[in-house]
Order: sequence, then C-alpha cells, then structure tokens
Amino acid sequence: MTFSQIARDPPKPPVVLVVDDDPGVRGDMASALRSSGFAVEEAENGAAAAAVCRARPDEIAVVLIDVQVSELDGFQALQAIRRVDPLVRCFLMTGDPGAYTPADLDWVGAERVFGKPLDIPAVIRAITGAGAGRGAATDEARPGLPDPFAPADDAE
Repeated sequence: MTFSQIARDPPKPPVVLVVDDDPGVRGDMASALRSSGFAVEEAENGAAAAAVCRARPDEIAVVLIDVQVSELDGFQALQAIRRVDPLVRCFLMTGDPGAYTPADLDWVGAERVFGKPLDIPAVIRAITGAGAGRGAATDEARPGLPDPFAPADDAE
C-alpha cells in the first residue's frame, strides 16, 4: 500500500462494543473510548450485543460487557458472541457478579474483570494494551459451553 493510498483510505480504528443496561455507564465509557481513538458500538443488553456481533462478525474487535445486563447476562452473551467470533477479545465489568465466581468469569475467557464504579482510564489502558486486536481463545478450548439459544429440554 502506498502513502497516497493510506492518506486517501486511512485504516479504520478498532471497534469496541460497550454493553451495559445503565445508559450513564455505557455513555461515559463509549465517549472516553471515542476520545481515545476507538470506534464504538453500544448495546443495552446481552441479546442486543450478541445480535451486533452476529451482524458484524469481523468488525467488532473488543467487547466490554457488564456481567449483570438483562436478557442474556454478560456471561451468557459472551458465550453466544464467542460462537459467532471466537477471536473477539472481551473484558467484563461488574458491581455484582451475582452467582458467578472468579473461576466462572475466567473460564468464559474474559481478559480482565473490572469492578464498578469503573476506573475508565484503567479500562482504556487495558484495551489499548490488548492492542484492541483479535485473538482470544476459542470455545473449543473450553469444552462443554452451554448454548443459551438452545431450546429448553421439556422432556421431564
């Protein structure tokens, strides 16, 4: 690629998907990421996040998702997202992990779990340090992953 081609068509910034049902947290994080040079998509729940990743499987480089979002929680949404894109990098955030243990959150493949209230500069440093690139472990490395979209087993 020549310099004139780069000048005409500069590389696109990495896309970070920010998922939180609190519009204030989501908006503050999205604004800070945009100010740091990232492209940002937002989703208000886990099901919407999974839908964004299904619609744009090769564009979303990083997912930053709250553990306790609605519809699909962060843990379930990340499992669904990894089925679509096993290389997406993920960071979780939570004020309350609910029933999930640190081992559960590690098992699902989060690179880091941030407590709330968020230290936004630390989140940006972690995402930047991760290169906002692709390359997380695949679900095949974590066998037995339940499918949150599978029909319920009604045979009782």
